[in-house]
Amino acid sequence: MLLKNSVLKVLEENKGKTISGAYIANTLNLSRTSIWKAINALRNEGYVINAVTNKGYSLATDTDIISKEGIALYLNKELSDIEIYSHKTITSTNELAKNLALTGAKHGTTIISEEQTSGKGRLGRSFYSPANTGIYMSMILRPNLTAMDSVLITTSSCVAICNAIYKVTNVQSQIKWIMIFL
Repeated sequence: MLLKNSVLKVLEENKGKTISGAYIANTLNLSRTSIWKAINALRNEGYVINAVTNKGYSLATDTDIISKEGIALYLNKELSDIEIYSHKTITSTNELAKNLALTGAKHGTTIISEEQTSGKGRLGRSFYSPANTGIYMSMILRPNLTAMDSVLITTSSCVAICNAIYKVTNVQSQIKWIMIFL
């Protein structure tokens, strides 16, 4: 897994550019065969990786699979040590976040997935989250806020994420607001 993620990181850093297998192998201190196996494993996961004989590999610019390696490229330097758990499918990002928080995960630890099979929203209610329809994410925050101020975290985070998505991709995203009835 580490090998495949290392190759993905190099491809993400050079997205749209052709880089030789030899360069990747030398950069990661691995064999060309290992690189080839990692490329095939990534392709099996849905990554579009073009190969040109005697030139190398290129991660297609329209590849939109969510990965820690792809996300990390856009983080500010002071946020580069945030732990990111990326999944294609997960039962619930919220459940994993709770478990990680209980075992001491750091502030900012993020769990992100393209699909949840047992997503949970407020008060443990089911949250419909099918594949290829959204980004499902939970983040562990350990803010120094009052309980009254902490209710604003979700709202401000959603708006900030939509703004960041637009800034990076020029794609307008939407927020599924949760209705609260008193």
